[in-house]
Amino acid sequence: MTPDGIPTPEWDRVHELAVEVANASMKDDAVLSEAKTEEMLCYLRELRIRHGDLPSILGTLADYTADDMERYELYSRGVAQAQRLGDGKNLMILHESILELDCLDHDQRAFWQSQLDALKIEHL
Repeated sequence: MTPDGIPTPEWDRVHELAVEVANASMKDDAVLSEAKTEEMLCYLRELRIRHGDLPSILGTLADYTADDMERYELYSRGVAQAQRLGDGKNLMILHESILELDCLDHDQRAFWQSQLDALKIEHL
């Protein structure tokens, strides 16, 4: 089970799809890569319908979303949910993912970095 409560068999399918997406990408087959990415996004949407806006789902949806602003919104919602659930593992991952986005301005980057630094201190 994920830290936010998704049953292991359901999350194992996410891992399987992630491998398929990566393999398709390595083959430089844009059509196959796009099809596998869409399959991943569809499965994550199904999980979201079943389980709601859980941090694992929101973060992984963001990982496979092309638009940086949409990714930022999904990661931010994931952070809020992780905080609500007390899910420290996903909270850390989501903060790190946000900091990898190119769409952040200086103030946003400083804010998210300070939040991540505070989490790291909290978990020492």
